Amino acid sequence: MILPQRLKPKAKIVFQWTGRIPSPSIPFVFGPIPGAFSAGAARGEGSWADAVMDWRIPESPETAHERLMEDVLASLSQAVSVVRGDRVVYVNAAFVRLFGYTAEDLMGGSLREFIVPDARQQEVAELTRAVDQFGSASLDTVRRSKNGGLADVAIDAAPLAVNGIASGYVFTFRDISDRKRMEAKLQHDALHDTLTGLPNRALFMDRLGLAFTRRSRRRGQNCAVLFLDLDRFKEINDSLGHAAGDEVLVTVAKRLRSALRPQDTAARLGGDEFAILVESILSASDIEIVASRILREMERPFELGGRSVHAGASIGVAIAGPAHAVPELLIRDADFAMYRAKQSGGGRQFEIWYEPVCRLQPGKPPPDKPPLDKLPSSNLRVVKLEGFESLLRWRRTDGSVVSFNDLLPVAEETGLSVSLGRETMEAVCRQLRKWTEALPKSELTLT
Repeated sequence: MILPQRLKPKAKIVFQWTGRIPSPSIPFVFGPIPGAFSAGAARGEGSWADAVMDWRIPESPETAHERLMEDVLASLSQAVSVVRGDRVVYVNAAFVRLFGYTAEDLMGGSLREFIVPDARQQEVAELTRAVDQFGSASLDTVRRSKNGGLADVAIDAAPLAVNGIASGYVFTFRDISDRKRMEAKLQHDALHDTLTGLPNRALFMDRLGLAFTRRSRRRGQNCAVLFLDLDRFKEINDSLGHAAGDEVLVTVAKRLRSALRPQDTAARLGGDEFAILVESILSASDIEIVASRILREMERPFELGGRSVHAGASIGVAIAGPAHAVPELLIRDADFAMYRAKQSGGGRQFEIWYEPVCRLQPGKPPPDKPPLDKLPSSNLRVVKLEGFESLLRWRRTDGSVVSFNDLLPVAEETGLSVSLGRETMEAVCRQLRKWTEALPKSELTLT
């Protein structure tokens, strides 16, 4: 039916109804005069001054309710899709904005075909099964948009009931891309050094634990840890400032990345200490090649504000062996080897430690006090025993003895010298008391 919006004065109009009239009398307004159009009339004409046609058909309550629901769904910021029998029967405007498909694209089709990635097809069955069992279900996942990109979404699913009978599902989708990006950033920051971007100690220990697991499954392939310490970092910090020191650390991180394979891990443990995990090594020569390559990178000068500064580095290497039951033991030996490399002069030095400094024999508990050797001291003029000299030693499983003089620098650097000294004094005092009780007339002293 063609309805002119406005007529000129004295204009003549002709209107024709070609559809079925739902009731015998349909109210309408034609100009200022209301009238009735009988069901049997097919044609009418009239002439009215300045007339406007306004045809109104009353809505049933059901129709008004349906239109209200459509307006509510269209105004939601969440994407909504209604599915019956695995076929889409409704999507709102937010769904179109989120995924890029129009309602015409989706109607009668399956959400699986349009927005569910191939690797996530099983999720749909699990989601609807959970709805059938528990009445609702939620899921954080990814869905594919029309342009092929993947969007992080939170899905809430509920049953669709028509006249009390379950006949489909209602899915709502919320874009959680910002939240996922923030979570990923927080997780990255928790596991990486903020200055260099390298993994931190927590992530390094996690990867070392995984390397130990893989090592136990692959015969003939081993892993090793390298500890790297800059020799003149403190001098650079003190003379050029902390900003220059930070620039050195960032450059060290870049050089380590360039010197290692993609499967190896370089981490900053703190200060100017770095650790490197190297996997799939077959012999000590493999790790020597890696250590030499890293040292060559560290030999290059650092350009700081127009100055060329040499920092130098010392590297300690520990190759995993039978004595390394846990990753912490391998870390310990690499740390010891690094301090021995520094003792050798640093700079262009690396030291490989093939076994722990103090290895316990299988089945024997660790000592609860430092092992002491007691050397007698005698007065040769009167041929009389005057006392003993207590010496701290480390004994290896093969029977060899390591003088504590060789380990004292390591103990001092790691803060163990105080506790070792205290335990040594306590052990000597206990022994002195026993001897005093056994030889009451003897004069025994501790110096």
